[in-house]
Amino acid sequence: MMKFKAQTIHEVPLYVFAELLMRLKEMKAELGDYRTVNKTSDGYILYTTEGMIEIPLHMLKTQFEHPSEIESERLKSLLRHFRQYV
Repeated sequence: MMKFKAQTIHEVPLYVFAELLMRLKEMKAELGDYRTVNKTSDGYILYTTEGMIEIPLHMLKTQFEHPSEIESERLKSLLRHFRQYV
């Protein structure tokens, strides 16, 4: 179980979402800026100013504990699930 001591959203520090979004925006700038997140049964939906993307809890945990272990291919795979607002 993850233990966090920063400002959290459902026990995940806000900066973990921000860091992951920054990494994703390096690959796809049109993701937009952070708005909010909602917890799901197996992770979170990250809402930006331009759309939404589902992020599995295991990826957030890796971003928190060992961010360098998230390879660009995993980030690209995550980006394929970005849904832009119409």
